Amino acid sequence: MPIYTVTKVTKWEDARHRIVKITAVTSLRTKEVSFVAITLASPVPRELMQLTRAADYAVRTMIYLSTLQEGTIVPKGRLAKAVEVPESFLSKILQTLARTGMIQARRGVDGGFAMLDRGAHAT
Repeated sequence: MPIYTVTKVTKWEDARHRIVKITAVTSLRTKEVSFVAITLASPVPRELMQLTRAADYAVRTMIYLSTLQEGTIVPKGRLAKAVEVPESFLSKILQTLARTGMIQARRGVDGGFAMLDRGAHAT
């Protein structure tokens, strides 16, 4: 799995939400990726930001898929190992990402998951 270096973190906040945009590049600086995490505002100190486990796993999954060649289909088991997420929990996250049009789910022996154009351009 590639190593990422965070190049920029942008934060926005309103009364109900905290939004963080994280931009990172691969160790070889071949690809820049950005992801946004939205959480409900909570009574934690302003300098701390907490993501749910599901949000953390979803971001890891999208970062990993973004490093692959376009159209590459990854089986769920391989994806779970690559992003270090329990396979049973990853199933729920992948369903949500597929429903939102960020990734493609393909069934069958040659099945797996691939990044869609919408997911590749998510900011």
